[in-house]
Amino acid sequence: MELNIEEKKSGKKILKTEQKQHTIMSLMRRYLWDAGIDAGYDEGHPYIGGSNLIVESKDIKKDVKEACKTIKKDLKEFKAEF
Repeated sequence: MELNIEEKKSGKKILKTEQKQHTIMSLMRRYLWDAGIDAGYDEGHPYIGGSNLIVESKDIKKDVKEACKTIKKDLKEFKAEF
């Protein structure tokens, strides 16, 4: 998945994908939000463009990495139970 990062203002960034990535972007938004980080998800235009994840935090890279680690951990637990 190709990801472009666009900075809007200090501490606020938009992570954009070229294709629709509703599942991963919505999941990331949920995990960031649950961690207390301001995050929103925009599906973009229904026929053109990709998905957008808007994140506002002091250290966006660290927060996104932590959310990814938590998602991986939860998926491993789910797989073990399944």
